[in-house]
This record gives sequence, structure tokens and C-alpha cells, in this order.
Amino acid sequence: PKLFQMYMFKDRKNTEALLRRAESSKVLAIVVTVDSPVLGRREKDIRNKFTPASRGVEIVNWKDEAKPKDGNVQQAVAARTGSRDSGFSWEGLAWLRTATKLPVILKGVEHPADARRAVEAGCSAIWVSNHGGRQLDGGPATAEALPGVVAAVQGRVPVIVDGGVTRGADVLRGLALGASIVCVGRPLLWALAADGKAGAKMALGMVREELSTALALSGVAGVDGISR
Repeated sequence: PKLFQMYMFKDRKNTEALLRRAESSKVLAIVVTVDSPVLGRREKDIRNKFTPASRGVEIVNWKDEAKPKDGNVQQAVAARTGSRDSGFSWEGLAWLRTATKLPVILKGVEHPADARRAVEAGCSAIWVSNHGGRQLDGGPATAEALPGVVAAVQGRVPVIVDGGVTRGADVLRGLALGASIVCVGRPLLWALAADGKAGAKMALGMVREELSTALALSGVAGVDGISR
């Protein structure tokens, strides 16, 4: 199944244009990410003067990206989020739900109160994520936040989790903590970089095999038998 992950733009017309493209692409849901209204201080990017444009890569949905300038590197790095609505609120979420007929998944939730309110606001799933731990130093790990979110949701909608999932045993842990879906991120990117589609297929196969082994060694016949 295809999901479309997006950020809210200050200009609602840009947001609506992306929604129409997503709908025409037959995606099953809109995933709106809310854990990075501004860019965290990424010192490696600053030191390397890295932006996608500096490496000849274009963000096709936002072509007005600023290029790094001497003495102004942090601003150039942060400009990658310049079009996002850093003041996105519950009112903005209500607008988004009226702007598309697709289900809306809220990604970047870690506090139980936010999860509860998102369900009450009509979100179809809650995605526990901390943006790969790259936004706020000292923020909670998703494994720490997950049980509280699951308790707040009370089974009303699926709970998705990512962050630090590199092995099949990590998938087992996420499911045991109450997640409905556990997502694998960086290992797939590494595999794609190493060997393209074949590498990604191999990486997924490894995760599946590791999960099968972890289930067997835990005395569980399948994922449906995982309990907290």
C-alpha cells in the first residue's frame, strides 16, 4: 500500500496541490509529519555545508530551496523547511481533513495527550516517531513513548512506530509494546545505496528472517500471538 508523507505549507494552495497529486496517484492515506516544524541543529550538515541543492539534488516539490552562503550556513540548511507551516495547529489539522477525502495519519506523536486528541480530531492512525532522533537532543525514544500512546489510543485506531528499527527483533519489540505496525527506515536506505532494488529486497528478507527467528525463540507462533 502507498501512503503519501507530507508537511503542511504556509501557503495552503501548495498543500492542496500536493493533496490533489497524491489523490490522483491512488495513495491510500495522507501522512502529515508534525515533529519538525523547524529544522533541528544538524551540526554535521552545517560543517559540511550540506543542502540537497549543494549536491545537485532538487527537492521537486519545493524548488525555491536556498543554497548555502559563506557565514550563513545554518540558515541555508534550515531553509529546507522554509516553506513549512511552523505554526501548524489543531485548527490546521481540521482544515486538512476537509481538504482531502483520504484518511489522515498524524506522524511524529509522542505524548499520550496529543495521541488522544488526534484520535478525537478524526485521524485514522497515530504514528509514533521522533524523526529518527535528529530533531531534539534528549527527547524521548519512540520505544519509551510508545506504551503511553498505545494506552491513550485504546485500540480506536492503529498505532505505527519507527525509530531505531534495524533488526527483526526490533520489530518484535515494537509489536510487543503495542504497535500495530513497525516501520523500518535507515536499513532500507543503506541497502538501496549499496545495491539498489536488489539490495532493498535483500534487506527486507533479512528483517523477515530475523523476525521469524525472534518469534520462534520467544515461543510465539506468529505476530498475532505477540502479547505485552
